[in-house]
Amino acid sequence: MVKTATTEVRVHRAAPLFKLFIINEQEAFFGFYPVVEHTASVDGKPMAIYDAMGKDAILFPFTPSDEDASNDALYVEQARAWFDSMWGIIAREYAS
Repeated sequence: MVKTATTEVRVHRAAPLFKLFIINEQEAFFGFYPVVEHTASVDGKPMAIYDAMGKDAILFPFTPSDEDASNDALYVEQARAWFDSMWGIIAREYAS
């Protein structure tokens, strides 16, 4: 069992368009958010709004094989690089 753990939360202003989970820097799960159009009333007038449906995202697994140059290995590497760039450049510490 885990005796201690820590977390750090950061935020950014970009709208979420997909889910990306990276597990132990070895596996990745990725899925696009489908977009649905709704109509909402703004100042009494109907207006089209677009909702990214994160709960409906289908996740695709990327698990590197023993083969160093596999597409899954490259995907996990690039997904981790993207995450690190967002975390280190755009995201800011969450202040509650």
